[in-house]
Amino acid sequence: MFATNRRRPTAATSGADGNATKYQVGNRRPSMLQTLASKITDKEWKDRLQRAAREGTEIDVARVWRMRTAADGVKSPKAREEMIEAALLDAIFGAIECDRDTLITPLIKCKSTIVARRHGRLEQTALHAAVKRGYTPVIKELLLHSQIIKAIDSGDRQGRTALHEAAKLGRLDIIRDLLANRADINAPDDEYTTPLHTAVLWGHESILEFLIKNGAEVNTRNQYGMSRLSPAVGLRAN
Repeated sequence: MFATNRRRPTAATSGADGNATKYQVGNRRPSMLQTLASKITDKEWKDRLQRAAREGTEIDVARVWRMRTAADGVKSPKAREEMIEAALLDAIFGAIECDRDTLITPLIKCKSTIVARRHGRLEQTALHAAVKRGYTPVIKELLLHSQIIKAIDSGDRQGRTALHEAAKLGRLDIIRDLLANRADINAPDDEYTTPLHTAVLWGHESILEFLIKNGAEVNTRNQYGMSRLSPAVGLRAN
């Protein structure tokens, strides 16, 4: 279909209006895929990726990302790349919100270095979002990735870690998984409230006992002067 000895396009051979050189990459003519991908707006990329994460399959995610990376060969200024990374994080959070555990890894593989970033109004990581949902398959899938493990004690906008969220929910199974991956059992938030304090505030006695047995500090006080033996009324986390 295509001649193998076709000359590389130059300004002289591109046509009178110069449009043929619009998508030129160095001295190579862009592929048909690159040319098509370069015509898709950034908002369209975000929408397609979100739709694939929430409703599609692994193949759909791969297809959208392949088109996106094809566009990189044509134009990839830093600002656009940052926007695409934000769109990918939106897609990861969207998959978590819809309990799409089978799509977590395909999305992370698109760009694994960004998966542990804090994102959104609450400045949470993907692990925060998954623990708040309480859907174990997604949590286990995230914990397979080294970037997530390295940031397991990352705090949100209020300094709360994923372990704080698990203690708030009273989910012993999630707490076990987090501690097995070396989450800090005494991690304080911005008010010096630990997961142990959180378990007390939300009335989870079994979680309280488990945390103490596994090394939680029992005498630590938060900024309200609360210890695990003196839960203050009305201090429940938002």
